[in-house]
Amino acid sequence: MSETVATPPVGPREARFAAEREAFGLRFRCAACAHVVPSTRACSMGYPNAYLRGPMRALEEGGQPVICKYFELGETELAEEV
Repeated sequence: MSETVATPPVGPREARFAAEREAFGLRFRCAACAHVVPSTRACSMGYPNAYLRGPMRALEEGGQPVICKYFELGETELAEEV
């Protein structure tokens, strides 16, 4: 089952996060993680990953940072979903 999340409003926080993501080449999403199952894009550790697969954002709707406690940089990177 795939969850969907709303696209975040473009405010100063999201704009700064986008600039820093680009400037530093940050990798933190499922597409770059060693634990992603390529065929389903689900997390092999069972982590709920809707926020890490949907639109790029700094915070979840409730204000929590968009992070994954299991993230490990993989050897390859899948194309991001659009």
